[in-house]
Amino acid sequence: MRRLVLDRPHESSFDLQGTGRDHRHHLGGVLDHQPNDWAPHAWKWFWSKNSLPRPDIVDDLVERYFSERLISRLYLYSLASPLQIEELLIGTLAWRYGTDGNGRPRTQKTLTIQTEPPKTPFEVAAEIVRTAQTKGARAGFAALFDGNSGRLKNVGTAFGTKLLHFGAYKEVSGEARPLIYDKNVWKGWSREPGMSAVTDPDKCVSADYLAYCEWCEEVATAQSTTPAVVEYCLYWLGRAG
Repeated sequence: MRRLVLDRPHESSFDLQGTGRDHRHHLGGVLDHQPNDWAPHAWKWFWSKNSLPRPDIVDDLVERYFSERLISRLYLYSLASPLQIEELLIGTLAWRYGTDGNGRPRTQKTLTIQTEPPKTPFEVAAEIVRTAQTKGARAGFAALFDGNSGRLKNVGTAFGTKLLHFGAYKEVSGEARPLIYDKNVWKGWSREPGMSAVTDPDKCVSADYLAYCEWCEEVATAQSTTPAVVEYCLYWLGRAG
């Protein structure tokens, strides 16, 4: 993908590979079925070996992956209403880590008791997602953290915003919708005109995250696309180097 020009919305020349508005709508369909690699056999083996919760969900993901060759954004969105938090959290972890061998032990740590008094990670995740669904991106981001620590183990901005996105993007109205904000998206955004000083995800606070989501909303509105498409373009721009 060539470099995208994403100026301020009122003067943007945002263009997806020079193909104009029709391609923007096409990309929205591609995004719902964004290709991703996963290691289904390794995940199933690891789940069984370590007696992790809800192995039936992993079994379902394995069947889905072999049928569709991906774990789609569209499927993860569908788990938000009514909220199926166990499926959503495990599915988002699988989507996030893909074939990364370190992802399985990280997932195991995330799926451990979180707080004192104890809450399951699914209870904590449900609180986070419901906050984002009812109060929007900024409140959802703040709910990910307790001080400087993530409320879910091994969960910072990169994974946390994926959980917010899949759990609340289709549910929020009247507020900026939660979007994924990881290193690749940050690299892409920081290359846009006037954006060289935007905050690294590792240092991001709720005000920074809200500014990012609002910027994507503004660009999407001005260019007759969706904020998720803008995020996806920034992701590819960041990956390109």
